[in-house]
Amino acid sequence: MRRNYKHTTAHFSTVARSRRAVSSSVVMQKTTFVDLDEQLEDTKLNAIADERADGPFVKVSLDDL
Repeated sequence: MRRNYKHTTAHFSTVARSRRAVSSSVVMQKTTFVDLDEQLEDTKLNAIADERADGPFVKVSLDDL
């Protein structure tokens, strides 16, 4: 009796994909409040940086600092 190895390989790759999907969803569930707070702060700081990207620039030498 011959086995269809292509079917078997396809089945294993499907199982591997579903395991990755499950493991990634488990990782996402472990997100803590601190992580969410840091992401929110990063988003706010990025918005401020975007607003100031075209703003006035002040040249300063390192000796002035």
